[in-house]
Amino acid sequence: MRTLIEKFRSIFPDTRRSEVVAVDFDSRRLRIVQARQTSEATQFLQMTCADMPADVNISDATAVGRFLGRTLREMSLENARVTMSVSRGQAVLKPLSLPPGTADGELAGMVQYQVSRELPFGQDEAVIDFTIERHYDADVQPGAPQGRDVLVAAVTVPVVDFYRKLAEEAGVRLVRLGLRPYADAKCMEMCRAIDGTQRVAIVHVTADETEIDILAGASLAFSRSAFVKIPAFPSGVVPQADAAVGAVVTEVVRSLQSFQAVERGGRIDCILVAGGTGIERQVADLLSRRSAAPCEMFHPGPALGLDEGVDTSGFLSALGLAAAPARRNALPFDFLNPKRPAPVRDMRKIRLAAISGAVALLAIVGLAVGVGRIASRRSDVDRLREEHNRLKEANRSVASLEKRVRQIDQWNAQPDWLEHWAYLSGLFPPAQDAYVTSLRSNADGTLSVAVQATGQQVISHLVTRLQNAGYTVSPGPVSPTRDRYGYAHGSVLKLSIARNMNPDLRGVSLATRPSDDSPRGVALARGGGAPSARRDERPPSAPATPTVAAAPAAAPAAGGQNGVPNLRNASFDAFAPGAQGLDRLTGQYASFRATLGEARQDFLISAVNSADYVCHEVYDRESNRAILAYFRKDSRGFRALESQKNRASGANRDITVKFYGKAHFISTGWQSLQGRTACPVAVIVDWLR
Repeated sequence: MRTLIEKFRSIFPDTRRSEVVAVDFDSRRLRIVQARQTSEATQFLQMTCADMPADVNISDATAVGRFLGRTLREMSLENARVTMSVSRGQAVLKPLSLPPGTADGELAGMVQYQVSRELPFGQDEAVIDFTIERHYDADVQPGAPQGRDVLVAAVTVPVVDFYRKLAEEAGVRLVRLGLRPYADAKCMEMCRAIDGTQRVAIVHVTADETEIDILAGASLAFSRSAFVKIPAFPSGVVPQADAAVGAVVTEVVRSLQSFQAVERGGRIDCILVAGGTGIERQVADLLSRRSAAPCEMFHPGPALGLDEGVDTSGFLSALGLAAAPARRNALPFDFLNPKRPAPVRDMRKIRLAAISGAVALLAIVGLAVGVGRIASRRSDVDRLREEHNRLKEANRSVASLEKRVRQIDQWNAQPDWLEHWAYLSGLFPPAQDAYVTSLRSNADGTLSVAVQATGQQVISHLVTRLQNAGYTVSPGPVSPTRDRYGYAHGSVLKLSIARNMNPDLRGVSLATRPSDDSPRGVALARGGGAPSARRDERPPSAPATPTVAAAPAAAPAAGGQNGVPNLRNASFDAFAPGAQGLDRLTGQYASFRATLGEARQDFLISAVNSADYVCHEVYDRESNRAILAYFRKDSRGFRALESQKNRASGANRDITVKFYGKAHFISTGWQSLQGRTACPVAVIVDWLR
């Protein structure tokens, strides 16, 4: 997998992450190197050396950082990834020998434990890192057991904080903080200035200190820092530098002798002098005279293919820092990310944590699922509520229609009063023997019939016929009452109609209708003469005195049997108020009269429940027009009808009422309706027979 990742990165390199800026500075100069690294080589993009301003104190991280930020912005390197190094004088190097067989995972813990007793500062104030290699800048105990040699490097926490603050003020990201001697050694390795079998001394002269490092092959065998301050000399004034050169050379010779003493006469094959203070040539010449080893100036530029016009001797550390990340583990120390002991694992706590985490995860998952379901249910509820409101709004007309249908069903569930009236007309005796003074339908579905008869036996015979026909008759007392027409007995019969009773009209026949169908005519036909009456007195013609014989007579054109009209779904209606609606009604009415075989003067059509409202049909023979009036039975109905008409929005807009139901005919006086204007209404009457 790692190989595949490296191949992928080699094909598609991340340019931003592969570029690094190395920064090295002293109290006199700031040196910056930008490089692009690949898995095989390092490409140096640009190098800059800037003089440190006189008002900048090198110990002030804020001032140095701001100057670094300005310089990087001039180089268009804002937000760069920066690597820097700690000077040798700021770090403490301690070689340690750990017990043989110490596991790699235990090295950090062993180092932390042993080095804490040898540091000049407390362990809590130190940042400690280490590498596995031998270092000779210490006394070696003869006869010591051979273990794992470890070189420990430690700096104080304020030193690391100084570089962090510096990078923060410069506005860059500090990605690595190494040790300068190893950066110098890396530059030497890149320039191939070191043979694997030679011991080479590197003298790096800076304005604040001189570092003397001895490399044995590729490893750092010795490292020491001499704090020799190099002042800034005017150009061409070399004699004033003799004192500084002498001090540097003295420290170098002393360090070499110390190394040779430890190594028991080990020789130095070559001395390389580098730096940018201006005295490096004098130091190299004096060392050649005072040391047996050859000494020369070191310029990494030609070996790295850099511009020969640039003095690269002072960029020794910066070039090594810029090139180090190109190779794995190129620099052994990183004080930003030091090697730390692996935390002691308590498996019991780990198991408890794992169990707790699993329980918490299940709880979170359950909560998420529950919240999701609740949200889904709420969404469904909102959707159903909206659908309910929409259907409720759309169902208003359906509910109104349902209410009307329910009323019609209730009306249809009532007895067929037309059939029962026709049936009763056939059961009643002839008008010469009895007549009906009043007929009332009750709310309990019964009929109350007031009868006047010529004799008590006529009433008894009528009761028997009604009972035999299927009616439940509750006869009232027969009282002798003599009226003006000679009918001497009266009684009230209450008829109950069974729910499943179906009158058989074929089994009854109507009595022969007298030539003068009126009480006065009946009295004259019986030979009794006209009863006494005032001259201006008229026979009763109000709705309260209908006559059974007033039912329509059979007509040949009706196709009925036994004199009963047989009309199938004949209907008439008026769809518009005013003259046009009445004219249309006139034609339909005339057809209806022709079918009926007789032009009646007026009829009463009972309304729903036969209680509150009635619909009158009035036929005016002279004007040949029919008028339909819909009003309450009492006089208040006429006034209510007028107020409804007056509330209409326009003068020509009349109230339109559709009426459904079965009808029967009751004789009434048409004069009772004269002068009472009513609204024409749309009426559909289903004539069963």
